[in-house]
Amino acid sequence: MEEGMKIKELLYILKQRWLTVLITCIFVSSTIGGIIFGGLKPVYEFSTQVVLNSVAEGNSSALYSDKTNEQLIASYVDMAKGSVIMQQTIEQLDLNYSIYELQKQISVTNSENSQIINIVVQDKNPERVKQISTTVAIIAKDKIKEFMKEREFNLISDDVATEAPEKVFPKTAPSIAISLIMGILAGIVIAFLRHYFHMASKRNEATEAWPTRKSKHSKKSSHVESHHKEVSM
Repeated sequence: MEEGMKIKELLYILKQRWLTVLITCIFVSSTIGGIIFGGLKPVYEFSTQVVLNSVAEGNSSALYSDKTNEQLIASYVDMAKGSVIMQQTIEQLDLNYSIYELQKQISVTNSENSQIINIVVQDKNPERVKQISTTVAIIAKDKIKEFMKEREFNLISDDVATEAPEKVFPKTAPSIAISLIMGILAGIVIAFLRHYFHMASKRNEATEAWPTRKSKHSKKSSHVESHHKEVSM
């Protein structure tokens, strides 16, 4: 019963302060949306895939070849994010990054039981992100070939010029949803705060006015008593 009364009271406050909720929601949502879409630079992502060629002829043991492939793929994954590859990529593309900064932008993964390796790069420049991804893939491919001449990695797609990087931040739909939710919550909070301060102000006014009314009532009573005394005399 008490919970029902509280909910009704909350709904009543929101109904009384709906204009406050609306104005606050519009202002906060617009501000957050402006910061996300106008103030923050977008982040793009591009992925280059490389695949390990079939086992070279002459290796009759399937178990051996599978193990060799796993080791080679693991070596490629480690080498692709190594400082040597990073340094060569920075020099070749004339990047204004340190090795550590570039490593943070790159993710090299390989799914289990797969010979495909994904080199995923994130950057704020859509053209540069493609260049970094493909350059790392090619340099690592050439570098590992020096040590494993009987195996070879190839890019699955060499035609990256027509492929567009994906915009990963900010996402339009989630950003709009976040802006609206934050705006509504802010509007509700402001509405309750206004109601609270309004009620507190009215209580203060009533408290201040009470002594005055009490004093007037006392004076009136004294006057009546004095009048009665004069009449009796």
